[in-house]
Amino acid sequence: MLMRNFNLSLSVLVFLVQGSLSCSISSLFIGEIEAIDQAISASEKRLDAQRQIKNLIIELGRLEDGVVKAENPKSQASRMVVQAEKILTMIQNEHLESLFSSAYLEELRFYSSFARKTHLDPQ
Repeated sequence: MLMRNFNLSLSVLVFLVQGSLSCSISSLFIGEIEAIDQAISASEKRLDAQRQIKNLIIELGRLEDGVVKAENPKSQASRMVVQAEKILTMIQNEHLESLFSSAYLEELRFYSSFARKTHLDPQ
């Protein structure tokens, strides 16, 4: 009986207050929806960057494999070091260093150190 009275009282209260609260609750929800939309957008941008890093890593592996077989190994090596520098920069910009082994990051740093040298002709 007490529970029934409570439910009835709650229903009446909701009915009476519903009109005055609906505007303020709706405006709060709009702000919350905008906030979650911004979070979703930021997450999508991060995910796109992570996918790009993955594709660049795959391409770097192909470039490394092709250096020995290339007709112009210097050109191939030049593309490889530019690619490594791009990957390293993206990893750092996205704060993803913790996902990669220190050995791999060191390899990227090593290759990247040659990217600024003028004796390699980028193509």
